[in-house]
Amino acid sequence: MLTGFWGSLILGSMIAVLYAAGSYATLRYALSRPAQQFMLLVFGGMTARLFVTAAVMTLVLVFVPLDKAAFLGSFSVGFILGLTVEVLTLHHRQKHSV
Repeated sequence: MLTGFWGSLILGSMIAVLYAAGSYATLRYALSRPAQQFMLLVFGGMTARLFVTAAVMTLVLVFVPLDKAAFLGSFSVGFILGLTVEVLTLHHRQKHSV
């Protein structure tokens, strides 16, 4: 099982990558929709992803013996990188569509 420092880093990174992949998929789908649906899909998708991620993180922290600092640190770094890529992608797409 993924325990210890390296396992905690991998597990936190995997959850962050799954969050970012879900974010990217939602964004790609939302960009093909009208503006009103776009906003609903982006904010609804973000809310759903945050709740699911918070639930998964809580379950992992409660039930999996791991290095909490490494787990939360790797997730935080991956989460911030994913958000950065999402925002840059959105700005890039909007810039080229106008």
